[in-house]
Amino acid sequence: MIMVMKNIKILALILFLASIITVGGDVSALATATPSAPTASDSNGSCGNPNYYQYSLLAPKTVSGSLYVRLPKGTKPSDVQFYTQDGLTPDCKQIGTASVGPDLWVKLGAVDLTESQTNLVAVGSALGAEPYAAAIQALVVPESSVCQPSTDCMVTYDGLNGYIVPKLLSGDTDSIALFGVSSLTDSKVKSVQYFADNKFLYKKSTLAPINKNYLNNGIHNTSIQVQFTNGEVFMVNQKIDAGQSWPGVAYLRTMYFKSSNQIKIYMLAGLFIIAGLLVIIIARIIHVKLLYRNDHGFNNYHNVKPEIKHVQAVVRDIESDDQ
Repeated sequence: MIMVMKNIKILALILFLASIITVGGDVSALATATPSAPTASDSNGSCGNPNYYQYSLLAPKTVSGSLYVRLPKGTKPSDVQFYTQDGLTPDCKQIGTASVGPDLWVKLGAVDLTESQTNLVAVGSALGAEPYAAAIQALVVPESSVCQPSTDCMVTYDGLNGYIVPKLLSGDTDSIALFGVSSLTDSKVKSVQYFADNKFLYKKSTLAPINKNYLNNGIHNTSIQVQFTNGEVFMVNQKIDAGQSWPGVAYLRTMYFKSSNQIKIYMLAGLFIIAGLLVIIIARIIHVKLLYRNDHGFNNYHNVKPEIKHVQAVVRDIESDDQ
């Protein structure tokens, strides 16, 4: 029995020493392994400086063009880098880097979003966002002739200077708000709405300068909103001086033009009725005056006036003969 116990202890000791040797060999191998060549992304697929804020977006398949970025209103400026990933590898391709604020669109470089599974990655030293809000905004402009991004996507259309309202291509709660624009010359005007001092004036199917008949006296902040068949929206903001006229006339004029067609018919009918009543009243006054003159002999006086003059002449002749 004692011999069996000794053999078991010896066997256990041998197994323990063998396990130490095996583990030691693995540790040594790990200690001497050489790292792979560095890439633009780390092992987690992030891009740029790992100490910066990073946000990504699986971009919808859209178009290629120039990429402009800016921060949401109320945020502080930040150094920003943008990258793309093809979705198959963690490698990052830098689009550009710039100092970006909330007021102006800043061009970073060219981007191609025509391929599927393309990730947009934004890296910034001071990027931040509220929950379910975008940390940064990105705009893709296919060609420079489409618009010139500055405070807005500025363009001249049909002689009017304005800007295109970019269309949101990403989700409402994505951390990168991706916008796109299309050429206005490739589409047709669908409808035009006119506003003054943030109040709706009228609607048309063709674009034209604002009709001043809809404006009261003074200077007004006006807007023209043009809807195109491709979904684009073109905005024109202007200050217009409507001049000065008698307040009653200006009020009636603007009220008439702002009214619906049915109300305009009622207003015109009312004006015709008032004009007819005025004609009747004036005719009545003239008729009463004529009756008064006849009743008091004013018309007879005019008839006998030549005879009186003749009698006066005869009397003067007689008086001259007596002398």
